[in-house]
Amino acid sequence: MQLQRYFRINRAQGEFFGDHTKSNTWDFTWYLGHDRIGIENEPSTEAESFIGGLLAQDDRLIITPSAERPRIQREKVVYGTMRGPEGGIEEISALIKLLQEHETIHAFTTSKRHDGRWPSILTFSVKEPATGLYTLGKIMPVVLEARL
Repeated sequence: MQLQRYFRINRAQGEFFGDHTKSNTWDFTWYLGHDRIGIENEPSTEAESFIGGLLAQDDRLIITPSAERPRIQREKVVYGTMRGPEGGIEEISALIKLLQEHETIHAFTTSKRHDGRWPSILTFSVKEPATGLYTLGKIMPVVLEARL
């Protein structure tokens, strides 16, 4: 499993996220779409640590599937963890499922706006982003940890 990461060519322009349902937890705003899941951080140390630098820093994601305690941890970021009710148990489980079902998931930022302006949603997608808007970044390994 791996994340293929992408950078926006124009910092103010990105792909429109698309149709979705939205859910809010203490740490994240979740965008649940067809074949993609997006997150925005709420003002919490864990959310800001998880999202900050995820597209650029050398790191690994460690996923722990569990019905009661699913978790996604950035290996090199102490507080960079999605877990518990604060992160959204159902939402984290959906993201873990997406990561497990596909060898490669594409990670990039998308916009809430139809015109693609001011992208702020960290998006995990089965499909590559629109060509012409992004450049290819590094691959981030995703590691499966034993269930808790």
